[in-house]
Amino acid sequence: MGCAEPTLRWRGLLAGTGCANGRDKGGDGDSAVRRVVGLRLRVRALLPVAAVFLAAAGPPTTEPLGAESCTGCHMNGAGVGVLQGRPAQDITQEMEAFRSGAQPATLMNRIVKGFTPDEVAALSGWFAAQ
Repeated sequence: MGCAEPTLRWRGLLAGTGCANGRDKGGDGDSAVRRVVGLRLRVRALLPVAAVFLAAAGPPTTEPLGAESCTGCHMNGAGVGVLQGRPAQDITQEMEAFRSGAQPATLMNRIVKGFTPDEVAALSGWFAAQ
């Protein structure tokens, strides 16, 4: 039994015959399973590399969750500090001060407790980029 429909394959990524019908020349289908498993392992190995590239891309360009509620008070002319354009580190430090109680507040100490540190970092980076 042979491969009736040969296809092109990427050298080094896929093993086996490259048959479009998913069977090797013996017809047992084991090579198709090996190809899928091998590809999944290679993708997993590349995930840390992709994370580095994504982190190097800079702050998010889309508004993170919660940013809209911040701009209700923290916008030009609102009388409360404007967040847009402030350094991300300053925003993060201020939020952590509210969370810990080091910075007295009537509202922000409660609001910041609803955000994880990762969400605070995302918000800080986004507002800094505005």
